[in-house]
Amino acid sequence: MRHVTDRAREDITAAISNSPSPDDLLELWATHSDQMLNDVHLGNLWNKMGRFRKDIHNNRSFLHRRQHDLKELLLETGAACSSQSFDARGLTNIVHGAVKAGLLNYELGRDVHALCDIAGEALAPIVESQFHPQACNPMC
Repeated sequence: MRHVTDRAREDITAAISNSPSPDDLLELWATHSDQMLNDVHLGNLWNKMGRFRKDIHNNRSFLHRRQHDLKELLLETGAACSSQSFDARGLTNIVHGAVKAGLLNYELGRDVHALCDIAGEALAPIVESQFHPQACNPMC
C-alpha cells in the first residue's frame, strides 16, 4: 500500500463527508479504496452511506445498478476489519452505517450479516480488555 499523507487523509475524509449521493460514495471508493482501508475512512464512508438510506430504499435502480460495487465494498470492509487493528468507534461506525443503509432487506443482506459478524469478532477483544466489572458501581 502506498504512503498516504495527512493532507490526503483529510481530503478523503472531506470528500466522504461532502458526498451528495450513494453513487458518489461508491465512485469515491472505486478511485481511492487503497487509501481508505482504515477504520476512520471506512467508518465515515459507511456512516454516510447510512444517511442515504431513503435514497437507497426509494431508488431500486441504484441497488440493481450498484449491487456488485456494494458487495465488493462490504467484502473489502470485512477483510479490513479482520486483518487490521481497528478501534471500537471505527468498528461500530462501520456496522451502524451498513445496517442503517437498509441493505439487510435486499440481496446484500447476507453480506451485511457477514460484515457484522466480522466486526463483532474484532470488537470482542476490545470490549473484554476494557470491561472491568469490579469497577462498576455496586449501587447500579
